[in-house]
Amino acid sequence: MIPDFIQMLLLRQNSQSVAVSERNRDWTYQEFVRDVQNAQAFFLQKRIEKILIALPQSYYAYVLEWAAYTAGITFCPVSITTPIDRLHYFISQFQPDLIFAEVTIRHETTQIAPQTFFKGLEKSGHLLSPKNLEIAYVIFTSGSTGTPKGVMVKRTGLDNFLRWSTTEYPVGENDVWGQYSNLSFDLSICDIFTALCKGACLVPVATPAEKLLPGNIIKNKKITFWHSVPSVVDVLSKAKQLKPETLSSLKTITFCGEKLFPSQLELLFEANPNLLIYNTYGPTEGTVFFTFIKLTKENYKDFANNTISIGNPIEGYRLHLQPYNEDNSLGEIIILSDYLAKGYLNNPENKAFGTIQNESKRYSAYFTGDYAEQINENLYFVCRKDAQIKVMGHRVDLSEIDHELRNFGCHASISTFYRNKIISFVVVDNFNEAQIMAYLTQKLPPYYIPNLVIAKEQFSYNNSSKIDLKQLIQSIEYLFET
Repeated sequence: MIPDFIQMLLLRQNSQSVAVSERNRDWTYQEFVRDVQNAQAFFLQKRIEKILIALPQSYYAYVLEWAAYTAGITFCPVSITTPIDRLHYFISQFQPDLIFAEVTIRHETTQIAPQTFFKGLEKSGHLLSPKNLEIAYVIFTSGSTGTPKGVMVKRTGLDNFLRWSTTEYPVGENDVWGQYSNLSFDLSICDIFTALCKGACLVPVATPAEKLLPGNIIKNKKITFWHSVPSVVDVLSKAKQLKPETLSSLKTITFCGEKLFPSQLELLFEANPNLLIYNTYGPTEGTVFFTFIKLTKENYKDFANNTISIGNPIEGYRLHLQPYNEDNSLGEIIILSDYLAKGYLNNPENKAFGTIQNESKRYSAYFTGDYAEQINENLYFVCRKDAQIKVMGHRVDLSEIDHELRNFGCHASISTFYRNKIISFVVVDNFNEAQIMAYLTQKLPPYYIPNLVIAKEQFSYNNSSKIDLKQLIQSIEYLFET
């Protein structure tokens, strides 16, 4: 049975409305549905079960993901900036039947460029029944051992998420959705399927220039719905693009993937006071994300501590906080749901997955390794379990330091504990370390004060558009050489 939200797309097969607006071309819904159905028919006729998509954010990439989903086969999106050795590792783990890429990948698996593929496709006739494979997609995430792990997301999990997103998000045929995240980051899954289910126009924010100056594409394409990591607010701030004339078209923003700071919301509401903002949380293993909270200019301070609350679970999920401290306010987030990923590709142990007893029922569980804190009935992300630090016997929440650095006026900040030192990296105009230290001394306990504050012209970002902390640490290794 085809889910209702998929029918929403298929009903637009004759629509001349724009489905995808690239830099140099607009693609209609009629074209999109045609190409999805033709590719779907090809996959089923040729008995293709797994495809790897190594493409930029683009019309063809979106079509291929939709075609795989509707054919009931499994797709694996990877970033075009993935180093070749790592890409070969992904291929060896995933074992695709077909690879879609614009650049030749030296591998025995059949590979085809998307333009060539779609040009040679015949119009689909009688549609075969979808395969309905258990795994909808595989996304590789960074492993704690340094080896990437392929997260196997179930079709039932994606279906459940899309039932929520297509109902919850206020997006429709008159909206323009900014698709910022690389295909290898699962926020893109939400973008590609939710926007097109609802008849919105999807705009890929694909080039380095577009990502560094996102205000330009927001203004030029009149984007109304934006989805990204919170670091994009810092990028807009640094680029002096947090202005009413730049962000006036925006109606809704949804964030995920990083801590969201009150100062970031203040800047957004100053530029556009009518915004509706979602803050969400969840690892790839939970299927995109699984908690959310809705924020406006009027209510956001009710959910602000050092960071913004991550909210409550969406339908089909429960959240269990495994106590860490004596008053049970701090604990590890454990996700309870039937919609969790199946586990990791070619890793039968899957130690992070298990079951847990909760209120007389046993649930499938994923142990996130993330600590959260309950304050006034609101839940706040604190840090990774392996990033818990103590200084002079006191637990230190690094987000509290970043909160104050942003209040000081930094466009961006990220603090870490490295070689027994608290190190804060900042992007700020007219850097003056003495002034920053004096300010922090007034605001924070002595054991919170950074040992080093390092100014950067701008931060580097990884394939998920998150601040690349590893690269920042590498840039100061020379300070510790003896």
